Amino acid sequence: MPYIVCFFLIMLSFIFRKSKVVAVCDALFMWTLGAFNYYNPDYGTYVRAYNNFASANTIKLEIGFNLVCRFFNSLHLPYNYALGFMLGISMLLLYMFFIKMSSYPAMAMALYMIFCSSDSVQIRNLVMYSIVAYATCFICDSKERKTPLVRSAI
Repeated sequence: MPYIVCFFLIMLSFIFRKSKVVAVCDALFMWTLGAFNYYNPDYGTYVRAYNNFASANTIKLEIGFNLVCRFFNSLHLPYNYALGFMLGISMLLLYMFFIKMSSYPAMAMALYMIFCSSDSVQIRNLVMYSIVAYATCFICDSKERKTPLVRSAI
C-alpha cells in the first residue's frame, strides 16, 4: 500500500509541480513513513542510546541529538516520540527549503521522496542535512559582499 500512495504522490507532484499543497502531502507522507518505521537497521542502536543516558559518556552522539533525546527521556516518553519529533522538524525544514529555493517545490519534494528512505533510517544525518539545507536559504538571500564567494562554494 505505501508503494501505491508513493507512486500516486509522485505522479501528482509531477502534474502539479508548483503546488505547495502537494509538497505538504509529500512531506507528511515521508514523515509518516519515517516516524513509524520501527526496527530498521539503526533502530536498536538509537533505542539503546536513548534508554541509557546514564552512561551517555560512553556513547558519542551529537549535542543536539543528545539534547532532544534527554528532553523526551526526561518526560518518560518512548524513543518513538523523539523520532517522530526529529523527523517532523526535518521534514518541515526540507519543505521550507524547497519552497524557497525551487520554483517547482512539489516536484523537488517528489524527487527527494524517491531517495528519502535511507535518510529516515539514519535520523541524525537527516536532521543535519535538513538544517544545512535550510541554512543555505539564508546564505543565498544574503546581500553581503561575500555572498558570491559563498554561493560558488556551495
